[in-house]
Amino acid sequence: MNSKEMYLLFEGDEWLSNDSLVCMGLFTSNKQLEAAVTQLIRQRIEDNFDPRDYDYDITAEDWVKEQVVEFMESKQTSEGSVKFLAKQIIPNKLEEI
Repeated sequence: MNSKEMYLLFEGDEWLSNDSLVCMGLFTSNKQLEAAVTQLIRQRIEDNFDPRDYDYDITAEDWVKEQVVEFMESKQTSEGSVKFLAKQIIPNKLEEI
């Protein structure tokens, strides 16, 4: 069996402390991961987005897009009381999934 790139998506507190991490899913492509994190960020926007925190006009949808771009670049979000983190795994065998 060939190795396949996979990602585990976690949700955690604002420090992403180990005790707070909850696995939100297993994804087999960047595209799936991006779709899932976009949906999760949209669902939690009430907790994380306040336009008064910015020196420029920004809509909630633009904020979601910024957060998704940041996540896809660094595999974690940096704003809000709920944050997301992805860890890449490369299983060698089916049993490792």
